[in-house]
Amino acid sequence: MTSPTPPRDWDELERRTSPAPVAPVPGARRLLVVEDAFDIQGRGILVAPDVDMGERGQLEIRVALRRPDGDVLEAVALAQIPLGSFRSRPQHVLCFSTLSKQDLPAGTEVWLLGEVEPA
Repeated sequence: MTSPTPPRDWDELERRTSPAPVAPVPGARRLLVVEDAFDIQGRGILVAPDVDMGERGQLEIRVALRRPDGDVLEAVALAQIPLGSFRSRPQHVLCFSTLSKQDLPAGTEVWLLGEVEPA
């Protein structure tokens, strides 16, 4: 019997030991798990961490939110690269204008359902 190869880093170890998350909606892709939320007056609730949404600077997306208590709700978020972002690969922040900070507690999973279709 051969022994398993040791993991290269902590991320690989976590992938090996943690079961894959199950999407709350079939076909959804997990974007992030909320670590913190900030109420920005006049804008809405920004969640951390940021996430890579590709090359576009701003897009409106539909998401499913699975809260730590198991409740799932759908919402729309504005994903945008903050002004002054000088990273080699800019990351998007998600802003929710129709939710409160209580709707997005730490541990909430944010799942991408798709882009909002232009009207």
